[in-house]
Amino acid sequence: MERDRLIVFLKARQLGISWLSCLYALHLCTLWPRQPVLAISRSQDDADALIHRISVMYHEHSDKRDTLPRLVADNTGDLLWDNDSTVTSLTATKNAGRGHAAALAILDEWAFYQWPGATLAAVKPTIDAGGKLFIISSADGLGTEYHRFWQKAVSGANGYTPVFLPWQSRPDRDNDWRDRKLVESSGDTTT
Repeated sequence: MERDRLIVFLKARQLGISWLSCLYALHLCTLWPRQPVLAISRSQDDADALIHRISVMYHEHSDKRDTLPRLVADNTGDLLWDNDSTVTSLTATKNAGRGHAAALAILDEWAFYQWPGATLAAVKPTIDAGGKLFIISSADGLGTEYHRFWQKAVSGANGYTPVFLPWQSRPDRDNDWRDRKLVESSGDTTT
C-alpha cells in the first residue's frame, strides 16, 4: 500500500484487508495535512462502516493526545482532523467522487457494485494528481467485470498491481476449516 499507487485486491472473505485499508487511511490523514480520503462501498451503510472503523482506530490509538492531530468532526459520513485531512464516505454510484480530489480512494467490495465500471470511471480521476486507489473485493465469478479487470491486472495490461489473498491467508484456516464452511454454507459434503 505504501509502495504502489494502483492496487486491486482479490481476497477471501474476512481477512481484514478493508480494515488494513482503513488503517492506511488513518496513517495518511494523521501524518500529513490536507489529505482527502474517499471511502466508497456498495451502500451508504457499508461506506459509513468504513468511516466508523477509522474512527475506532483513531480513538483507540494510545498516543492520540500527544502525537496525532485532533479529530474535530466525527460523524456518520465524515471525519475531519485539525490538520484539514478528511475522510468522506460515499455510495458506489455512476457519479461517485465527481467534484472531489483524493489522496486515497478505497473501493470496497467493488465486484458487487451495481455499476462497477462506471463507479471506477468516476472515482479514478479523483486520484490522478498523485493519489492512490485501492480496489478491494472478493470474487464474484468468471467472466464478470471484476474478473476481467483482475485478469488485466495480472497480465499488466491496466497498470494495477494485483494482490491475491486466498482463504489460507489466515493462519487459523486449514482444509478442515474449508470443508466445514462448505457444509455450513451449502450443505455440500464433497470437496
